[in-house]
Amino acid sequence: MEKQNFPIALSTRYLVDTLGFETHMRQIRERRGDKIPAGWYQRPYFYALRIAEDKMRENAQSVRFPSYVQKKDYEFEIVGMHLKPIQTIDFEEALDHVRNDMAFAIMNDCSCRDFQAEDSKLPLGVSASKGIADKAFGDVWAYGRDLNMDANGVFCIEMELNVNSSVRCQSRFNSIYFKEPETGSLRNWSFAEVITWFGRMNQGFE
Repeated sequence: MEKQNFPIALSTRYLVDTLGFETHMRQIRERRGDKIPAGWYQRPYFYALRIAEDKMRENAQSVRFPSYVQKKDYEFEIVGMHLKPIQTIDFEEALDHVRNDMAFAIMNDCSCRDFQAEDSKLPLGVSASKGIADKAFGDVWAYGRDLNMDANGVFCIEMELNVNSSVRCQSRFNSIYFKEPETGSLRNWSFAEVITWFGRMNQGFE
């Protein structure tokens, strides 16, 4: 799929970004002297916002921060676009949707850490500060069925982030698995799991 003809033109531009990796969550909480809250293991932790069309940047375009932002940062993400609406509590239906009715690309979720730190002190989260800067999308899109995905909807792919030819981050998507503290069961917050959780909340995606 060609980027310029797909997400900007057809997307609702409504972004739901989950903090689904336990290691990432632990790092954030430890910096504040906190532990991972028990609720994180029971439901997705996310922010949501509608992205202004002029803040959806394409591959090779510069990302923009307002001049008043002092602590600029990038975040390495996989983003999924829904090609048709879905609202379901059935995991198999959600899994089929991820395979056949979603397209995936790399996203740079630009962050304004000074404003985000203030937002994080309040109960409603970081949605306001996350809307300040641009979001950048890669130009390579793939259906879920074309990616290596296990039976639980978790992608088995490696990711590497380079900045000016210097490797800054290496990761595997399947590190999203975690052990539920009380039962020891292996769980994850994959796209399919998030879809079915929203379904139980009587909400869906378009």
